[in-house]
Amino acid sequence: MCSYDEGGLGTKSLICLNEATNLKMCWTLLHSDQLWAYILGNIALRDKRSIIYHIFSSI
Repeated sequence: MCSYDEGGLGTKSLICLNEATNLKMCWTLLHSDQLWAYILGNIALRDKRSIIYHIFSSI
């Protein structure tokens, strides 16, 4: 992306913004005492590691 001074719109890379947002949410999930983090952590994490689900298909 070109900066505003170079004739661009001055926007940031959406890929970088998405990665930063995802990392911030993961950090909050692992280090927060909020209720949503507790519930989501119990659903998606085991020993602070993500649970890998395998979905088998008959197709």
